[in-house]
Amino acid sequence: NPNILETAKDRSNDYPEITYRKLDIFQLDQTDIVYDIVLCTLFLHHFSGNEIATILKTLTKNAKVGVVINDLHRSRWAFWLFRLFSTFYLKSAIAKHDGLVSVARGFKRKELVSYTGLVSETSVRTEWKWAFRWQCILTKRNELSREETASSVSEYEPSNT
Repeated sequence: NPNILETAKDRSNDYPEITYRKLDIFQLDQTDIVYDIVLCTLFLHHFSGNEIATILKTLTKNAKVGVVINDLHRSRWAFWLFRLFSTFYLKSAIAKHDGLVSVARGFKRKELVSYTGLVSETSVRTEWKWAFRWQCILTKRNELSREETASSVSEYEPSNT
């Protein structure tokens, strides 16, 4: 969405090393774009299993450090709690419906582990987070030795892309 890109640029004016581009996720394998870390936030549940595998392989291949996934945990509790929440706080029928569909398309732990296991040369850590979310961190193996010696993420040099 071009509007989101403009908002992101406006909010990161103090960080000239950050750049934004609108790209087709399925065309990234054919580009020379390289990035440090990729954030997949509430994004992957919109794709099929084969598409998720392709996306994760491509994003990890082009990343210097790795990929962070934050996506929905599919469960009855999440579904019913969202239904209750949306009754009081969401006015739009479309928002209520889309939210329930997203929860229903979320992931069980073993599904995420299965998808991330298809990505070679990575170390994967999967944790459950509040609000029925999964966090998966895929770290490229060539970054593991740097990670062990670094005391914080801020020690990594940002790319100029």
